Amino acid sequence: MTRASWVIRSIGSIAALGVASAAFTAWTARRVEAQVPPQGRFVDVDGARLHVVEKGEGPVIILLHGLGGALQHFTYSLFDHLSHEYRLVAIDRPGAGYSTRRGDEAAALGRQAQAISSFICQEGIESPLIVGHSLGGTLALKLALDHAECVGGLALLAPLTRKQQIPASFQPMATESATLRRVMAWTLATPMGLAMGETMLNRAFSPQRPPGDFAERGGGLLALRPSHSYTSSLDLVAVNHALPAMTQRYGELAMPVGVLYGTDDNLLDPDDNLFPLTSQLVQLDKEVVSGAGHMLPLTHPGRTAAFIRRMTAAISPLP
Repeated sequence: MTRASWVIRSIGSIAALGVASAAFTAWTARRVEAQVPPQGRFVDVDGARLHVVEKGEGPVIILLHGLGGALQHFTYSLFDHLSHEYRLVAIDRPGAGYSTRRGDEAAALGRQAQAISSFICQEGIESPLIVGHSLGGTLALKLALDHAECVGGLALLAPLTRKQQIPASFQPMATESATLRRVMAWTLATPMGLAMGETMLNRAFSPQRPPGDFAERGGGLLALRPSHSYTSSLDLVAVNHALPAMTQRYGELAMPVGVLYGTDDNLLDPDDNLFPLTSQLVQLDKEVVSGAGHMLPLTHPGRTAAFIRRMTAAISPLP
């Protein structure tokens, strides 16, 4: 075999493998969407189409999930703890879950905050408590900084508050290349997710264990879709671009702000992420849960619900 023919055959084999992987990815995405369909309604807002699930009546609480997550992180258990007292509005962040966004530039945290602000205005919601988990906490902070008139208070659950060195396990997601990001999403991400998903899920929940039915009831399967991989990669890059400027502005927050963190969080360091807030917000309501990990809404729903009630009570009633 000549060198030229070997190269041609190698290229052909790689191309065939790529086509097969893309076909498998598409098939998996269809299966996932059949098993975990949309639960709520869709709302068109500035730059996005949001998937929204609501339950209950009373003061409004808007809930924003983290990187790679979906609104099921809140509907799984937290809704049952709070829906008899409040109107709960869980939103798939723009580009996540079943929400969509218009173009890669819409991944910018400011654009995501604008979409949530537009939703609040369209719905006629006044002074809601914004609950944000992990990167959803970062989005909640950006919303409060840029659209303070839309926010009554913040209840942040294990929030990312400052630029971080991206862990090695997340490095493949952090590419700045749109082409490489798209190729990975449609070829490698789904097979890798199937192979490594349990390990990564255990790390996210550690030292607790993920619920046995998290894949469907908790929306975990949605992470296997190529659209999820693509937008999560964009989100990871976008949030690190936004955080340096945000960190300097936390002192501007005039509404009630509370933070709930687990001492044994394996994804985000509690002290590192609490400092930018404690150093600038004298009235910060800080609570630490001994022995808890990162996935507080799912592993400690009762403690999380009590924290949210306290933060809702801290919002001054409308005149």
